[in-house]
Amino acid sequence: MAPIRGRSRARQWSSLPSELLEIVAQKLSCSFDYVLFRSVCSSWRSATPRIKFAPLIMFPLDATTGTIKFFNPSDNQSFRVTKDYLRDKVLCGSSEGMLVLMDKRASMSLFNPFTGEQIPLPSGNAQLALASSGRYVMMIDGDHWVCISQDWFFITVGEPIRLADMRSFFIKEVVLSSSVNFGGERYAMATLSSSNKVAFCRLGDNRWTLLDTRLSTFVWSVTYCNGRFYAVDLLGDVAFCDVENPVSFTRQPLPEVTGIFTKFKLLDGRGKLMMVVLKIHPELLGNHNLDRYNYKVYRLEETTWVRVTSIGEDTLFVSRYYNSQSQYLGGVSGYQNSHSQYLGGRLQGWKGNCICFAEPTLFSMNPAVPDSVQMEFVDLADGSKRFIETGETKNFSETITWFKPNLM
Repeated sequence: MAPIRGRSRARQWSSLPSELLEIVAQKLSCSFDYVLFRSVCSSWRSATPRIKFAPLIMFPLDATTGTIKFFNPSDNQSFRVTKDYLRDKVLCGSSEGMLVLMDKRASMSLFNPFTGEQIPLPSGNAQLALASSGRYVMMIDGDHWVCISQDWFFITVGEPIRLADMRSFFIKEVVLSSSVNFGGERYAMATLSSSNKVAFCRLGDNRWTLLDTRLSTFVWSVTYCNGRFYAVDLLGDVAFCDVENPVSFTRQPLPEVTGIFTKFKLLDGRGKLMMVVLKIHPELLGNHNLDRYNYKVYRLEETTWVRVTSIGEDTLFVSRYYNSQSQYLGGVSGYQNSHSQYLGGRLQGWKGNCICFAEPTLFSMNPAVPDSVQMEFVDLADGSKRFIETGETKNFSETITWFKPNLM
């Protein structure tokens, strides 16, 4: 038989008998194999069962080669995704299985690294840059330049903005609403570099809309939960707006906590807003004893924050910087949601009722020397911590986060 080429060959693969696809799918032992198999086409997806697996650790984007490396903590396997579309882009977080990308022209888009799906977002502009960085910028020959000074007749510009600095002038991170709600319509909210304002859009809009959160300090991050976008500032104060009526924010009282708190992370926990708070003991300040810190977890009940001391066999997956992929995920209790699932068994060295950080929240190291990447597990029952090696190295300035593939 003559070889099958081009489109005919693609049709041949997509039309394999479902019985054969099911046999192959049942033999997939690695979550990367499962992700790649399911991302081929709709017929392959329909033949694969909806199994559960933990989120993947996502390492920084290499904009030169268009490569992102993922690590699966369930079986200590790594996998690289290289796509031309990822070249010359900077990563502005990831949400709902989509990477948020921006180029030097401040053009923005969503990209699924496993299926290749692309969705445009509104581009950054001078108004957004002014709200984000407090600086005026202008486009010259395809590059954004910072305006140093201006008067009635002259504008003085400095250097063009580098790709690596685009997030500092435009959008820092984007979070999507769930596509399950609102008839499939999706919304996006973005944190800015140094502002108590956020940017909002409906997918398909051609401009970002600026909203004032009325928080007292810069917005640290935003998250989506049960029809609302929530924003938290550097002091842990929270405000929210309804996704269907994003006109103004409402302040949410801060939980009554004592001590020195330096980091606040919001995440959706079974339709309830949760906050992970890092507490630094006063005696830790000024020394290098990094053991004297702990975490508190709160859940928002109506208008009151309630301290959470147990989440059963479930796990909170938290990113050190990005908030869009901090998430609540069921463990061996069998909890499932419509996106990321947990593959049978537990992570190596893991048990339920814990927080799992993609990398330690606190560490002391020389920024010029690469260090090994460790996951940090914090037991909510007794506060004990475990650090588990991934076998990977990173630079001090790079950001590592969790990623849950969207294979719908």
